[in-house]
Amino acid sequence: MKENEEYGVLSDCDKQFLKSKGYETMTNIGSSYDHLVFKARTASGQVVAVKYLQITNKRKQKYLEREIQITDFLRDNPHKCIVKVFDNIRDETNNRVFTIMELGTGGDLITYFERRKWTRIDDHLAKYWFDQLLSAVKWLHDHNIAHRDIKADNVVMFPEGDTFRLKLTDLEMAIFGVQRIGRFTQTIKCNTVCGSIEYAAPEIFNAAYDPFMADIYSLGVVLHIFVAGISPFRIYGSQLLQLSDRINRTQELKQNPCLDFPKKSNSSAQALVRQMLDPKPDTRIKLTDIFNSEWMLTGGDQESKHFWRSVQLKH
Repeated sequence: MKENEEYGVLSDCDKQFLKSKGYETMTNIGSSYDHLVFKARTASGQVVAVKYLQITNKRKQKYLEREIQITDFLRDNPHKCIVKVFDNIRDETNNRVFTIMELGTGGDLITYFERRKWTRIDDHLAKYWFDQLLSAVKWLHDHNIAHRDIKADNVVMFPEGDTFRLKLTDLEMAIFGVQRIGRFTQTIKCNTVCGSIEYAAPEIFNAAYDPFMADIYSLGVVLHIFVAGISPFRIYGSQLLQLSDRINRTQELKQNPCLDFPKKSNSSAQALVRQMLDPKPDTRIKLTDIFNSEWMLTGGDQESKHFWRSVQLKH
């Protein structure tokens, strides 16, 4: 298999369509069960990421319309820790959509930890990166948007001095989670089971759930990876299990989580992870309380202070 065929390939028709819109296709860089991501070059020479989606049914059409609505909002209201969306190009004739985004040349967070052979990062770097993701989620929630698919795969890395800036991406499952009723607003309870099993809040498999609290749980799984160097709910050999068995086994782990942290990991960071991974959404820590948690507010040791000072001098 050729390098650019690892994640699938675009048809010649797709390439010609994009070329007519001013984009020269390059290497494929990722995929999921229903979309393809690849590099493309603009007429001015800028290299961008392009997400390709073929519309095959009414359900996908519904999700796509919602995603376009949200990405259009993000295009007009960018945030420094959310991947920029430049345009959505629709081909009505062939039922396909191309979303043009900025390219994170550092790859994604899951690949970063795979290359590290799943070892934890230093506390000060964990806090620096987590603060970026937290600010992205807060911005989405402040604008009534629930992401619903937060995971390390959907965090893209952009080189920033000696480290990276993290940006949240892939709003395919995102939803405007607040509706107005007269003079009042109300959080919409979701019934759609979405996201990856390892990162998904346990309540989404059982009943109508608050998508904003589910986001906090998923973000807690990412924080666990920072602090411990591995996902807390990884099931080895899960590829051999049926989907229902994988869900049931993961659910059992999440209802009585037994989190194993390295001795060097920060105790206040561990406490925050446990609060975010509370299986009961009613007692799970709220977003505002995360910002005011002990770990987020403590200054850290001299090494941390040196790290923060070096970052501030470069930016």
